[in-house]
Amino acid sequence: MIARHQLPAWSPLNLRALAAGIIPPPSSRALGRIERRIADEYRPRSLLLTRSGTIALALAMRASAPEGLRPRIGLPAWGCFDLMTAADAVDAEVVLYDLDPETLAPEQASFRGMLAREPHAAVVAHWFGVPVDLGPWAELARSAGALLVDDAAQAVGASLRGAPLGIGGDFGILSFGRGKGRPGGEGGALLAASPSAQAALQGVARALPPPTPCVAGPPSASPRRAIFLSLANNFNILAFRRKLWRLLPWTLK
Repeated sequence: MIARHQLPAWSPLNLRALAAGIIPPPSSRALGRIERRIADEYRPRSLLLTRSGTIALALAMRASAPEGLRPRIGLPAWGCFDLMTAADAVDAEVVLYDLDPETLAPEQASFRGMLAREPHAAVVAHWFGVPVDLGPWAELARSAGALLVDDAAQAVGASLRGAPLGIGGDFGILSFGRGKGRPGGEGGALLAASPSAQAALQGVARALPPPTPCVAGPPSASPRRAIFLSLANNFNILAFRRKLWRLLPWTLK
């Protein structure tokens, strides 16, 4: 057995948090408090609460491409399956790049090769909460005309040189699911950290239907439409049809 200095996953929950889960406060008050907390800590230009980090990532991918074009997204060739779940949800074309096995940061030559394929956005993740200095990668992405997505789903609460992870790119991804640094049972957030990301997010948000108490499309609704309908409801999604569950097992539960 391999000895560990810490548990592989830690979900710190106190009694007050558990009690709030059993007898929750009004949803509008709770969501407002979460939004203020994120805004105060990360200082994004705008933010959107979502049902999961996967949905936030799917929305960032969709927002990165001009309207009417299929998103082309750079992704690490090694990572959790939720990256491909998000890409599939928006029918994105995926261009892979390699990681440095010692740091889990992008491998520079491979990252440059990915950018040569002219993606609309490149996703860089902080695997296992280990920070990646996004400065060089943001500069490379910017010079190639691509947006950088700072995927901090596994690093919520971590920081690098005093700045929280999740705000170092154009878009930032947070996740509050089970096993995350700040678990909420479910939920995520999409942060727009640059003017171009803010404008892109506003363009996609205008195409979403207004929030309603629940969303459940007809049985013939496509999986992608169901995901974008769910984005409008933030945390308050009741059910998805059988076709969606076949496409996205477990990720939205």
